[in-house]
Amino acid sequence: MRNSMMILGLLMALLVGPKSWGQAEELPKVYNNLDLALGLGSASESRLYFAALSFQREHALLKNRRLLLGYGLRFSAFGASDQLLYTTAPYKLTKDDLIDSMLVDQPFSAALAASFHLGYLITPKLKAGFNIDVLGFGLGKETTGQFTSSDNYGQYSVNQTGRPTTASVLLIGENDIGQLVSEFYLAYDINEKMGIRGGFNMTFVEFQSDEKLTHDNDRFRHKAILGFLAFYYRPF
Repeated sequence: MRNSMMILGLLMALLVGPKSWGQAEELPKVYNNLDLALGLGSASESRLYFAALSFQREHALLKNRRLLLGYGLRFSAFGASDQLLYTTAPYKLTKDDLIDSMLVDQPFSAALAASFHLGYLITPKLKAGFNIDVLGFGLGKETTGQFTSSDNYGQYSVNQTGRPTTASVLLIGENDIGQLVSEFYLAYDINEKMGIRGGFNMTFVEFQSDEKLTHDNDRFRHKAILGFLAFYYRPF
């Protein structure tokens, strides 16, 4: 009988607890986070590296304050240890399978972008979230790439110089321009001021050649998927 009562109590806690915790605690209306994220991945023979420093401000919505909506500013950096394959970026070409490639030697790029944030509090300390860059600009070193195209009959040099695309604009899917970062993650508050996040990062990076190449194109994109770990601090 005692065991049955304990099991019944645990079931009641699981069923009632998630509904009542928002009422039992007075949750903040606004969250301000300073965040440092580090990520790793791989592509072919290259090791991929990612780092980002960001600030986010999230506002609690709904009566129970579980849904969070916010905005932020993120400075991100991306690099590869070896050559990395980029392919034709503009949607007007990819939709017709007019895809060329650029094998870029040890690329490095950085971007500063405004970001959109969405989160849901599973418990007062545990959050599931998503964020994505919306608008910004990129920068990075000049580097070289090996251009390959089925329409190159010698009119374009195989060795091309270029640098990261300057503009960063979220236009959905293949229409995107520049360096854009998005994250899916779980975050846990260690205490009221500090916490840790972890999940998957998708970073779109671009190489823009100095010369217009086949199909009048100079933009090439790589889509990287990385695992990441982040630490955040709430200064106020």
